[in-house]
Amino acid sequence: MIQTEGLKIYGFGSFFRGAEIFNDIDFLIIHTSIDKTSCKVAIECKKLILKKIKKPHITMLSHQEEESLKFIKKSNALFLGIVETFNIETELDFLLNKRKYPRN
Repeated sequence: MIQTEGLKIYGFGSFFRGAEIFNDIDFLIIHTSIDKTSCKVAIECKKLILKKIKKPHITMLSHQEEESLKFIKKSNALFLGIVETFNIETELDFLLNKRKYPRN
C-alpha cells in the first residue's frame, strides 16, 4: 500500500489581502509531522512553488508546530487547498491555476 500525505497550502500577506502592490507572495505549507519523509515532501512542494511562482516566500510547518504557534490564525492565512503527494506536481499545478499568480 502506498502511503500518501496531503499537504495543506495556505496563502497570507499583502498579495492575499488583495494589495495591488506587493513585495512577495507568502505561502504556508503544513505537513503532517517532523519525520524525514514528511519534511522531504514539504521541501519538494516548496521547490516546485519556487520554480513556478514569481517572488514566493514560503513558510513550512508541521501540523504540531502550526498548532503551537497558531500561525494560520495570527497571519489570517487563507486556505488554498490540499496537495496529495502521490501526484504532487499535477496537484500543485491544479491548485495554483485556480488563482492568477505572477509566474516565472
